[in-house]
Amino acid sequence: MKNNLNKFVLAAAFGLAYLFTISCGQHSWEEILGLGSSSSVEDEDDYSSSGFELSSSSSSLQQSSSSLKFSSSSLQQSSSSLKFSSSSLQQSSSSLKFSSSSLQQSSSSLKFSSSSLQQGGNETGDWDIKVLDVARGIDYLSDVEKDVILELNMVRSNPKKYAELYIQPMLKYFNGNRYSEPGKTTIITQEGSVSVQECIEELSQAASIGILTLEKGLYLAAKDHAEDQGKTGQRGHEGSDGSSVRDRVNRYGSGANSLAETISYGKNTGRSIVIQLLVDDGVPSRGHRTIIMNGNYTLVGSSVGTHPNYGYLCVTDYAKSYKSN
Repeated sequence: MKNNLNKFVLAAAFGLAYLFTISCGQHSWEEILGLGSSSSVEDEDDYSSSGFELSSSSSSLQQSSSSLKFSSSSLQQSSSSLKFSSSSLQQSSSSLKFSSSSLQQSSSSLKFSSSSLQQGGNETGDWDIKVLDVARGIDYLSDVEKDVILELNMVRSNPKKYAELYIQPMLKYFNGNRYSEPGKTTIITQEGSVSVQECIEELSQAASIGILTLEKGLYLAAKDHAEDQGKTGQRGHEGSDGSSVRDRVNRYGSGANSLAETISYGKNTGRSIVIQLLVDDGVPSRGHRTIIMNGNYTLVGSSVGTHPNYGYLCVTDYAKSYKSN
């Protein structure tokens, strides 16, 4: 009875081993369990390494006394393959999580880059340029004339930052009274770095004041004087016809109050013009700087032209109140 039972168990084991081998054929455990069909690109390497195929063929069953051991070994290998596949899936899942984390980091980097572009190292980030650039859309002004008004409003609205960004760097180019900026002609100044340092200190302590708005009559008055000096080669505020600032302003409007005028010679960009006036080298009263930083002035007109002796000049007229014709 006992021998019959052993034979039955042995026969059943052989039968199960045969059926198992036939059903597996050349398929991997992932295919049998339906785990490999949805592998992504990121998962391909994981699945190729975990694609352990059962190659137990029917020839294994032809081994007589060792068939059961072979089947048992195959089952152990299959079990090992299943665990390996499971481990690979866990790794794949981990890879997916890692990739997701990487995407989140990339997204974070993109936001940072976007933030960087907005701030960007853009030096004008300390100003609301749309508010300050009051003359940009005016068709009768040149770009340089528009830039002059923008620069005036920048220094008036944030004098400390203006000094820090645009005037402080000038100090390193001085050697005594010689100012030698790379790529530009050396300038022999009257005061050396003294006037520059003084300007920096004054602007660093100055309060923000209101911006200037363009008034066409002031522009036309400035243009008259710029064109006059462009022809005569003269300097100063008196016209060749003996006209004063008020005379010229009254040609194009009325109600002028608290008038002032600044003239820059030899500069042809908005920033260089305004910085020259702010530093005021050789002008003991620093009258040009005082005018620019005077909050009583609310209106402005600026004209840039050519000068026979200095190359360029820029005449700028200011007023507290005024109405163009």
